[in-house]
Amino acid sequence: MEKAPPQGSLFFAGFRSAFGDVFESFIRTIILCIFAERFFTNPRLCNYYCLMKQQIQILLQTLISGSDDEKLSCLIDLGDYIEMGHPTDEDLIKVIRELIVRLSHESNHKIRHLLFRNIISAYRQPTDLSELDYSPLIEIMDNSDPEFICNTCYILSLTNNKKYIAAISKYLSSSNEKIRAEAQDAINYLE
Repeated sequence: MEKAPPQGSLFFAGFRSAFGDVFESFIRTIILCIFAERFFTNPRLCNYYCLMKQQIQILLQTLISGSDDEKLSCLIDLGDYIEMGHPTDEDLIKVIRELIVRLSHESNHKIRHLLFRNIISAYRQPTDLSELDYSPLIEIMDNSDPEFICNTCYILSLTNNKKYIAAISKYLSSSNEKIRAEAQDAINYLE
């Protein structure tokens, strides 16, 4: 007589077929952390942050080597981590640095959109992101589509760093009205 698989395995089997092992691993970690936090008064006992760091590394690695669908799935998970995962300041900065690098190499429009969204959402967190370097994005702005330029101008304005005014101001004379408007808004915000 064949043994029935544990109930949890059936639950994760559906996720594995739909989203792959990376998503399954991420969900398992989240469930373990939630379970552990309910039964331990000290989150350190459940190694929450250690587990999350490992899963975030897996997600970031998938952004480098995964398929487009895997990248999209990982970016959704990373967005949840940024917004609700309570990352430490150091961990959030590391993740955003990697997203900036990935964004500078990404050509898929949907993936770029989620990369921008995740970077922007980091600025809603109570973390000092002033040490982030946006030069990888600035270097490719001239050869990018209008949406990329507008989103980069917007992110640069979020930094509150006046050193980016020079990079933005050259787009004030763009032939594209949206680019000109976004550049002007970004400069107004920075001044």
